[in-house]
Amino acid sequence: MTSGVIGSQSSLSDYHQEMHDDAMRLKDNMLLARGEGLTYQEIAELFDVSRQRVHQILTGYRSPATHASLHDPIRKAKRKRTVKQVVLAHYGNGKVACVKCGFSDIRALSIDHINGDGWKDRAKSNGNTFHRGGSGMYYYLRRNSYPEGYQTLCMNCQFIKRETRQEYRRY
Repeated sequence: MTSGVIGSQSSLSDYHQEMHDDAMRLKDNMLLARGEGLTYQEIAELFDVSRQRVHQILTGYRSPATHASLHDPIRKAKRKRTVKQVVLAHYGNGKVACVKCGFSDIRALSIDHINGDGWKDRAKSNGNTFHRGGSGMYYYLRRNSYPEGYQTLCMNCQFIKRETRQEYRRY
């Protein structure tokens, strides 16, 4: 990791994972308390939250506003763009740019398999969305701690590489 932006994204991911783990521990402890016969009110007092919050945690309730914000197309597009920028910067040596020619228009940048073996990933995918390309791949790479074997290339460099190395689709 060569950029402060990437480092902060990793720290942010760790922070979110820690928050998620804490929330799961809280839910598990509340479920144990419920299993021991405690009422929602007693659990609320034990964990210093409201009775309604206990109900939300135990039932997985989400308010309509929260649910709507998760599926808002504008927010969804922004999340995808952000993940793409972070992943391209990681594989672009800290810059959102092609590692071969330096082209930096994100609309024409994508992830390239360095060894030209993307077909192997697609063959073992069993229909997994990551292997169809698009934003699923960026989420996959981020979720798996940025595995080796990828680079950021513009579409021109990617097609030139494919032609000179004879990397043709093998489905």
